[in-house]
Amino acid sequence: MKNGPLQSIEKDLKKIAMISEQLRDENFRFRRFIKERMDDRKLDLIVKDLYHKIASEIDCQACGNCCQVSFPTLTKTDVNRLAKALGLKSAQFQEQFIKLEDGDMVLKAEPCPFLNDKRCSHYEARPTACKSYPHLHKSGFSQRSFFVLENFGVCPIVFNVVQRLKNIIWRYR
Repeated sequence: MKNGPLQSIEKDLKKIAMISEQLRDENFRFRRFIKERMDDRKLDLIVKDLYHKIASEIDCQACGNCCQVSFPTLTKTDVNRLAKALGLKSAQFQEQFIKLEDGDMVLKAEPCPFLNDKRCSHYEARPTACKSYPHLHKSGFSQRSFFVLENFGVCPIVFNVVQRLKNIIWRYR
């Protein structure tokens, strides 16, 4: 991929959601292709490079779409950190904000109750899963590709990374 500013980064959430629906089958064919034919280390390097370039062009805090539609899994440490930020005991926080889903702690409310004008009102205390979102900097892209594609229509960074990844990888098939 050539260095320099990226051309045509899509940021319009309505357009991303519409295109996501149109490309659902293509994305699952792409997922199968990368799982069957791509070297994991090479794929991770390409994804990380794309992620850093695209994430530098998109302000997550100006979007906040993930906070409107996602249910991050919270750890006990996350719960304690958020409870402290809110001046609550962990048990109070859990009773007020947490539900168990398949044994995991997730927020009861959608959108996130801490979302205020597309921004996290407790940004410094946000859950680890939120800090790491959209998880494209992590290794193991191929193994996580199902969950990545679940975010294709949610996150402009994921959308743009996957679209460029398809252009890079599929042109060689």
